[in-house]
Amino acid sequence: MRMETPKQIRQPFARMTAVFRQAAARGTATLSVRIITLCVGLFVVVGLLDAFRIVDRRTSILFLGLSHHAVRDRFWVHQFITAPLLHANLVHLLFNMLTLWMLGPSVETILGRRRYLVLTILCAAVSMAASFAVTAGTHIITLGYSGVIFGILVAQAVYFPNRTIIVFWFFPMRMRHAVLLFGAAELYLTIAPERAGVSHAAHLFGALAAYLYLRRLKSGARSGSGRRSSFGIGKPGVPKRSRRKRGESVPDEL
Repeated sequence: MRMETPKQIRQPFARMTAVFRQAAARGTATLSVRIITLCVGLFVVVGLLDAFRIVDRRTSILFLGLSHHAVRDRFWVHQFITAPLLHANLVHLLFNMLTLWMLGPSVETILGRRRYLVLTILCAAVSMAASFAVTAGTHIITLGYSGVIFGILVAQAVYFPNRTIIVFWFFPMRMRHAVLLFGAAELYLTIAPERAGVSHAAHLFGALAAYLYLRRLKSGARSGSGRRSSFGIGKPGVPKRSRRKRGESVPDEL
């Protein structure tokens, strides 16, 4: 039986700390941070309208969240755009935005802003469409950025498969293994009878949309470095602006 030293045990947590440091160093110029600002701003506006009794929170959610009944009967198609940006509560918002802040900018650097924007819109649209389909005939409301978050997780597994993340705040795991675990769990929960108030179909299809989009980009990636990831998708070369300067220390696994 192999025993790990305290230093080996602390290593994954040190790498996660490095993720926070690097995310903070990226500044506010990234598209991910602007999306975070938009989501937080919408959450604050909805809260203020409710606090001053102008528009209560339930009414805002009914108007901005995605509902099959509202789209079909009232033709509120704007909900496909507003629903991903709206969050049910503070915990929901913090979890999604923290994940986006930590993992989004590195994917944006690899893909470039235009392709990252396409990835974001695609994951949001597909996840909302999937939720809209599975909630047909009901008054269930779907909201949140989780479908895009799962797409970003897939991109992380494709381009940074050996990075280490802390699953459930305690268990260190390689990114590619964690995403496969999350995908399997979402697949089970999508077809399971218990829903627990979470649109697992949106998560699953957001991840699937990201995978198919990155597969679509593989021909361009192969013309770059020619490397392939463990997910079978070619890895693009690192953009010049993201190359390390001499003497700069960046861990291989975060």
